[in-house]
Amino acid sequence: MSIGIGDPAFTRTGRPGVIQPSTTQPGRVEIETDLSAVQQAHRHGYLKGISPEDRASFNQIMDGVQRLEDPKAQVHALQTQIGELEQNPSAQKQHVVHYLRSELFHIMDTHNITPTSYVLSAQDPSVAQK
Repeated sequence: MSIGIGDPAFTRTGRPGVIQPSTTQPGRVEIETDLSAVQQAHRHGYLKGISPEDRASFNQIMDGVQRLEDPKAQVHALQTQIGELEQNPSAQKQHVVHYLRSELFHIMDTHNITPTSYVLSAQDPSVAQK
């Protein structure tokens, strides 16, 4: 199992925490269990395996989306952000897109919002060819 700085972790007693570099022993990590630190670091879910830069980008986008009260507006905002990030095909941006897409599907499922457009591939065998 690999862990990284900023990843969620749980103590033996089940308290949530955040992996932080050790302040006393270089090259080691500690679990920060301060509730406010955990809430700030994981305010949009326990994301694991995402770099601190990607996590900051994800949190910034989700902070903007969460300010919108209407779930349909949240879905639209996420779709717009995903579309913009997909225009830049860097591996780092695609990693954030993966997490944003998961949030999009979660919001849609939670609020029973159906897609308004569908993208079908011509190679898909379920698509009838004329």
